Amino acid sequence: MGEAGDGTAAAGRTAKGHTFEGLLARVQASPEELRAALAVEGALELGGYWRAVDPNYLGSLLELVLLTAEQEGMTLSALRASRLVASLQPEGYNPALVRHCLRVYGEPVAAESLTEGNGIAGQDVWCLDETKAKQVCIHFAHKVIGGRAMLLSDFNVAWIHAVPYGMTPSVAMLRSEVLIDGSGAEARISSFPASALPRDPGERFAALFSRRARWEWTHLEPFLEGVKVPGQSVEALLMRFARASQPTPDAPLFYSAR
Repeated sequence: MGEAGDGTAAAGRTAKGHTFEGLLARVQASPEELRAALAVEGALELGGYWRAVDPNYLGSLLELVLLTAEQEGMTLSALRASRLVASLQPEGYNPALVRHCLRVYGEPVAAESLTEGNGIAGQDVWCLDETKAKQVCIHFAHKVIGGRAMLLSDFNVAWIHAVPYGMTPSVAMLRSEVLIDGSGAEARISSFPASALPRDPGERFAALFSRRARWEWTHLEPFLEGVKVPGQSVEALLMRFARASQPTPDAPLFYSAR
């Protein structure tokens, strides 16, 4: 196994990233709001600096964590952080990144649930339960698709086999992650994660209409959930950047570029 590196990208102008105090001075937010935003973005503090973690690196680390857990005889409901760190650190994986991976894809197990009987009392234990299974399933969905368009029926079969045993993937998990074109046996699925779209409203609408000329509202809505402009609602942004049409009174609304 090659050198793992730290999997982080600079969070600002310097290679190290930003300190929390530096970020707080740059944004209009309280410390609590900033910490919440950093958590949503999946940022990681290393050596006093906050950095973004490459999603591809984090996904690869997830797969390695799952493989290591299986080799160590752990279940998805009892992933022991200390043992995972001890196994992966000699391979060059930063302990902070391993624990960050567990935070992103898992939930800590409550101390009262850990007993001497199951041999994990007092340990730092994590669980990939149903509340976080969605994130794990999304990772494997993109891996199965692999940057191509494939038949939805073939994807569903491959996806079920790709996710960890015990998880039940559903296309409903992918509402802001993929596009499905066509219907019936000819329906095809392709990756289109909202997180990869521009944050600027005008640029996001341009990217959306470049990919699909007309959008039904139920399909468009998930890709606008992350667009926030002070003082402007989603409806206001639609009026500014899109044109609505309705072929018949009982037909759904469609949006196209202005």
